[in-house]
Amino acid sequence: VSAFLLNRSSDLSLVNLAERRADYWNFGGIWRPVFIIAKPVHNIQRVAIDAKADGRFMADVFLNQAVPSSQVSVAIIDTKGKKVATSPSFPISSDQAKVDFSAKHVKTWNAEQPNLYTAVFTLKDPEGRILHVERQKFGFRTIEYRHSYAGDDGDGVFINGQKVIMKGVNRHSFRPESGRTLSKAKNIEDVKLIKSMNMNAVRLS
Repeated sequence: VSAFLLNRSSDLSLVNLAERRADYWNFGGIWRPVFIIAKPVHNIQRVAIDAKADGRFMADVFLNQAVPSSQVSVAIIDTKGKKVATSPSFPISSDQAKVDFSAKHVKTWNAEQPNLYTAVFTLKDPEGRILHVERQKFGFRTIEYRHSYAGDDGDGVFINGQKVIMKGVNRHSFRPESGRTLSKAKNIEDVKLIKSMNMNAVRLS
């Protein structure tokens, strides 16, 4: 039987200062979903995706350790499981790879139509054997802040070329009955309340 020791404080001092030493109560136990992820010895530690509205897909792929002469490729899958784009292979430089290619005929993401795709990253060794596969959901969108000295409609935040006026509230994930543990139904309840007030933004705290 395996046993796990739960530390009430974070290993990151900044998290403790911002969250546990600020305006939150310190609860004991596990009050949010916890996942244990098993990975092979050589693995993709994390990815940072930047997918633009025109279909350009860029990502920084970080490995847990260097794998000389290895490569990374990406397949983009839609919500129906259909493969809509496949990248060429990109070489690993030290313990990182930079992915940059374009997908055609993609549906963009915005708050009203949150079209999502799944990026499937595949790490292969020099002989072409698969070492690790990592998946991450994302949306194709271009978010810009534009400043016009004329002070006209050229000012503001633009999503996929369309100006968006941010109207939102601050939200604390908290209930008197359950503390900081919220069910999916309670989260959706908050979303519906915010949208009913004609808002489109939330400051997550």
